[in-house]
Amino acid sequence: METSREAARTAIENAIAQLKQVVPGVSLDAPLTLHAVTPYSQTMQSTFGREVPTRLKSKKVYEK
Repeated sequence: METSREAARTAIENAIAQLKQVVPGVSLDAPLTLHAVTPYSQTMQSTFGREVPTRLKSKKVYEK
């Protein structure tokens, strides 16, 4: 967990850089398993195509 907005921004920028390398070679239907701790551990299934727009929207929040 990031401890500041600057650290969060750096983390999301790094994630976006990784996506730019990975996205061209991945099918949007590729399955993903997401793990969250909110305060209870949760596991859910999703697809790459569903999660990419969510992450890109997050980036726009940090650009403001």
